[in-house]
Amino acid sequence: MEILKLPLASIEVGTDRARDLDPEQAEALAESIRLQGLFYPILVRKIGDDYRLVDGRHRHEAFNLLGETDIPVIVSAAETDDAARMDEVMTNVARKMVALDLCHHLHELKQVWVRMHPQTGHGGDRKSAKIKFQNLELDPDVPDVPPFREVMAVQFGLSKSAILEAVAIWEGLSQASRTRLHCTDLADKKTELHKLSKLPPRQQVKVLDAILNDDLPDVGNVAQALAYLEGGIVCDPIEKRFAAVSKTIAELDDETFDSVIAVHEERVISSLKRRGRI
Repeated sequence: MEILKLPLASIEVGTDRARDLDPEQAEALAESIRLQGLFYPILVRKIGDDYRLVDGRHRHEAFNLLGETDIPVIVSAAETDDAARMDEVMTNVARKMVALDLCHHLHELKQVWVRMHPQTGHGGDRKSAKIKFQNLELDPDVPDVPPFREVMAVQFGLSKSAILEAVAIWEGLSQASRTRLHCTDLADKKTELHKLSKLPPRQQVKVLDAILNDDLPDVGNVAQALAYLEGGIVCDPIEKRFAAVSKTIAELDDETFDSVIAVHEERVISSLKRRGRI
């Protein structure tokens, strides 16, 4: 792919982005680029005589912060808005991200996938489930396009149930909850996000009020928040043991921690695979 240099001012960023701009991340990235240069050009789409950003919002902003006038780009072959959106979200999902962002992006991918392949909204043809698709630009007129969860499971090495659960979590969280969870510890705890998403929107508000309240240090998860709301914090034995073990691990020095991991390496690897982290 040819790498071009375009003026920053000639690239339309747009406001309908799959991922919000994090100013702190952009500033950190700017410092990294200042010291080491840019490793990956941004991805843009040509529309007429203009260019629109597809992927690389933080790199674009970092160059702006550095006072640069031009930025290296690769021009996407996407011909439609949905194809460009697919490029943007697929690139983001391929990166390591917190659980909340993964749920958001997989939900976004599903919406685009169904628009591009409407027949999959009725189940699609499951006969080709074992085919490992490398190209997502499938012809929407072909009747054997497999369901979204099967294609994404192959693309990202996740189970089909994990794909469905992530989409369901995002759909279950209210807009207010999604906003409040951003940049919190809970944002990277899929189990807690799942529990929260099962609650009615009004109760989600109350639960988050309790968890995010600095005056309630003993309320750190959904179960504890619900117990508090019912009249008092009552941790079950498993939660107490979890808290004690977590505290002990957090206090270990690196050498001791490495020794513990070595002893339980097989279980650690199995856990990471179950959660889609490797």
